[in-house]
Amino acid sequence: MKRTARPLAAVVLALALGACYVQVPPSYQSPPPLPQTYASPPQASYVPPPAPVYTPPEPDGTYVNLNVVPPSDPAPTIDVFYDSLAPYGRWEYDPGLGRVWIPSNPSFEPYHDGYWQVTDYGFTWISNEPFGWAVYHYGRWTWRGRWAWIPNNVWGPAWVQWREADGYTGWAPLPPDNVRTVIPEERWHFVPTPDVTRVDVVNVYSTVDPRVLYRSSRPLVRYTRTPRGEIFVAGPDPVQLRTRYNVNVVPTALPPQLAGRYQQDAWRDRRVREQGFREEEAQWRRQRDEQLRQQAERRRIQEEQQRIESQRRQFEDQQRRATDERERRRLADDQQRMQEQLRRLQEQQRSQEEQQRRFAEEQRRLQEQQRWQAEQQRQADDQRRAQEQQRQQQMAQEQQRRQAEQQRQADDQRRAQEQQRQQQMAQEQQRRQAEQQRQVDDQRRAQEQQRQQQMPQEQQRRQAEQQRQVDDQRRAQEQQRQQQMAQEQQRRQAEQQRQVDDQRRAQEQQRQQQMQQEQQRRQTEQQRRQREEQPKVQPAALPGRQPQQPLPQGEGRGRENQNREKGKNGKDPNDEGNR
Repeated sequence: MKRTARPLAAVVLALALGACYVQVPPSYQSPPPLPQTYASPPQASYVPPPAPVYTPPEPDGTYVNLNVVPPSDPAPTIDVFYDSLAPYGRWEYDPGLGRVWIPSNPSFEPYHDGYWQVTDYGFTWISNEPFGWAVYHYGRWTWRGRWAWIPNNVWGPAWVQWREADGYTGWAPLPPDNVRTVIPEERWHFVPTPDVTRVDVVNVYSTVDPRVLYRSSRPLVRYTRTPRGEIFVAGPDPVQLRTRYNVNVVPTALPPQLAGRYQQDAWRDRRVREQGFREEEAQWRRQRDEQLRQQAERRRIQEEQQRIESQRRQFEDQQRRATDERERRRLADDQQRMQEQLRRLQEQQRSQEEQQRRFAEEQRRLQEQQRWQAEQQRQADDQRRAQEQQRQQQMAQEQQRRQAEQQRQADDQRRAQEQQRQQQMAQEQQRRQAEQQRQVDDQRRAQEQQRQQQMPQEQQRRQAEQQRQVDDQRRAQEQQRQQQMAQEQQRRQAEQQRQVDDQRRAQEQQRQQQMQQEQQRRQTEQQRRQREEQPKVQPAALPGRQPQQPLPQGEGRGRENQNREKGKNGKDPNDEGNR
C-alpha cells in the first residue's frame, strides 16, 4: 500500500507544482471624461526631436530570430497621438525632450493596469486603459517627479526593461536613448515568476516589496529580431518558465489594434481607428474571460490537489501510528477514497489540459487565420494598391494629356504673346536704338565739340589759316567777279552813256540850231530895228559888220560853260532833245 501511494503522491505533487494560480480581475471601466486641460504649445518655440531609432540597451543580450513580421502598419507620424491622448492628459513642452504627454492622474504608473500576453514577438503588454495602444507600444517614459511620455513612431510589443530575482520577475518603463533617467526602486513592478502571465496580475503587486527585490535582482536581457531587422524587447524565456516553474506558455496571435498597429485607412481616420479598437477589444475581452476561467479552474484543481496531498500525508502518518487491524482497514478505506478523489482530480486535470490544449489549438488556429487574413489583406492591399496605381497612372496619363493639351494651348498663346511681345520689344528696341543713336549722335557731337575744343592751337591756327586762305580766295573770286560785273556794268553804263551822249549831242545840236535860228531871228530883228533907228541915233556902220551886244555877267559865264561842255562832249547842253 505504501508503494502504491508514493507514486500517486509524486503525480499529485507534480500536478500541483505545474498548475497556475488564477484570479478573476476586476472589470475595467473607462474613467469619466476629465476637464480638457490640453493646450497646444506655441509652434514657434517647438523644436521637434530627431527621428528616434531604437537601439537595445544591452547589445550583448540574447537574440531570437523570427520568421514573421508584425501585421498591419505602425504609426506613420507622431501627429496621430496628439488628439487621441488629449482627453486623458495634457501636452507640455520640455526644453530637453520636446513635447511630452502628462497623464491627468498624478498617481498614474505605466505598465500597471493590464497583463502580459505572450506573442511571437515576445511579452506584449495588453492594457486595460483606452490610451494604452499608444503609450505602451510607442515612445518612452521618463521620471521627473511624475511620469511623462515622450512620443515617437517606433513600434514595439512593450518598451520595458526586465529584471529577475530568485523566483521573481520585475519590469519598469524603458527610458529614452541617450537620456539619463533614474527610476526609483519603488516604481518597479515585481511579481512571482509563475504569476507573470496572470490576466489579473494587477492584484499581485501588493504581495511583494519591489525595493527589496530590486536590490537582489539582476537584468534580464533578451530580444527578438524580425526578418526586416526590427529588434524588440522579448522578456522572460518561455522555455525557462516551463522547465523551472512549470508554467506552460502558449504564444498567441498579436492583437494588432490593441497593440497599436492599424491599416493605413485607420491611421488616416481617427474614427475608423477607434471603431477597430473597440471591436478588437470586445473580442479579446472574451478571450481574456476564457483565460480567467481556465486559470480559475486550474487554481481550484491545484487547491484540491494540495488538500488531498495534505490528507495523504496525514493518512500516512496515521497509518504508521496505527496498531490494530481495524484501524488499518479504516485507513486503507480512507486511502482508497482519497485515491478515488485523486483519480477524479487527475481526470479533471486531464480534461483541463485537454481544454487548454484545445484553447491553445484554437489560439494557434486563430493566429494562423489572422496570419492568413493578414496575408489576404496584404494581397488585397497590394492588388488595391496596384489597381490604385493603375488608376492613378491612367489618371496621370489623362492629366498629362490634358496638361499637354493645355500646355500646347498655353504654348500657342504664349508664342502669340511672345511674338506680340517681341514685336513690341522690337518697336521698343527700335525706339530705344533711335534714342540711343540720337544720344550717341549727341554724345558724338558733344565729343566732337569737346574734341574740337581740345584741339591744339596749331591745328586751330592751321584751320584758321586755311579758313583765311579760303576766305581770301573766295574774296578774290568775289572781287574778280565783282570786277567783271563792274566792268560789264561800266561797259553797259558806257554804252548807255554813249547812247545818252549821242542823244544829248543830238539834242544839243538841235538846240544850238534852234538857238542859232533864234539868234539869227533876233539878229535879223535887231538889224531891222537898227536899220529903222540907224538914221536917228548912229552913224551908219560898216557894211557887213553887226555890232556886238554886251551880255550880263552871269549869262556870259553860263555861255562859256555851255561852250566848254559842247566842246568836250560834242553836244549842245541846251539842246532840247538832250534834255
